[in-house]
Amino acid sequence: MIIEFGKYKGMSVELLIFRDPGYANWICNQPGRVGKLAEAKAHARKLARLFDRKPFVAECSGRNCKNIATRFSVFKDAHLNPVWWCNDCDPYSLCAGPGRLAVLSRFVRAIDHVEMYGGGKRATFKSLIREFGTAKGLPRRVGEKQAQEFFKSDEEWGPP
Repeated sequence: MIIEFGKYKGMSVELLIFRDPGYANWICNQPGRVGKLAEAKAHARKLARLFDRKPFVAECSGRNCKNIATRFSVFKDAHLNPVWWCNDCDPYSLCAGPGRLAVLSRFVRAIDHVEMYGGGKRATFKSLIREFGTAKGLPRRVGEKQAQEFFKSDEEWGPP
């Protein structure tokens, strides 16, 4: 879906998720049930659900673990450099003190983390969501084509 309003007029919602996830989150939280903004809101929410359902491709960071990740951790006072984990491994095994990590597996929780600990900085949103997407198979360089491909439905991981 192409955005038909505001500073990202002409960009797809799919690409917006990676270029400015904070703005995509803003769209998701706007009131109203009619019009172009409401259509973009519904589509952005659908994409967030697809993002969450898409399986990880990154390997777990646990010692001697070769499992595929199912979640990631970041320090609560930092926002970059996520560490990938499977359900069998302990995110605290790399010497983080108790309570210092946020363990995340969903798009909205990653956005919430940046809002809570990163002051909602655009660059921090973008960096964390891009890393999260890369762990789920997103290429490093993302344009319209790559964003569209990332969100294609796949019967293996189910409908939104």
